[in-house]
Amino acid sequence: MVLAHLWEMAQANRLLDEPDILAADRLIAQVEALAQASAADPARLARLVARVTLGSRSVRIRLEAAAIAEAFGHASEDVATHVLDLAGLFRFRRRGIEARIVAGERLPSPDPVLLRVLSEARCWARALRAGTPLAAIAAHTGHSEAYLRTRLPIAFLLPRLQQAILEGRQSPDLTVARLVRERIPLDWAAQERRFGFA
Repeated sequence: MVLAHLWEMAQANRLLDEPDILAADRLIAQVEALAQASAADPARLARLVARVTLGSRSVRIRLEAAAIAEAFGHASEDVATHVLDLAGLFRFRRRGIEARIVAGERLPSPDPVLLRVLSEARCWARALRAGTPLAAIAAHTGHSEAYLRTRLPIAFLLPRLQQAILEGRQSPDLTVARLVRERIPLDWAAQERRFGFA
């Protein structure tokens, strides 16, 4: 939400109190660099936030002027005051045993467990098509046949959903546990509806 806000302000040339058209491209590039750095070090983004106020279904965020100024190489007084306050709606999403607050646009966030199981399921499906018995695949991988049977259907998710998983654009509540617990429909349109990708 913070990065999307900063991106929008930089794109509209509204990040600084006195817009500088000559600095516009540099500010956009700095927001992109901040997004990449924050993916590796989330604390970097957290330093920009002065206060977060949660309502029943809304969130208000106050940004730290000095931290914003430092991130973009300007003095605190150069940062436009409207940049420092943002608000939005949020919703709770369950993901396994944890609950997450989802607000604004989500940055792509690949799920390493989901990526691994999708990759394994596709390999197992290829081996089955090549004539390798399930028992042999189980013996080779060190997993039980029951384990393989519960995860093999993941190889048959619709291609758009598999691509979203690879890029980290899947719904936050789409986990291996959910895919194993809920039967994956054979119909791709039904998969889209069930797994929030329609």
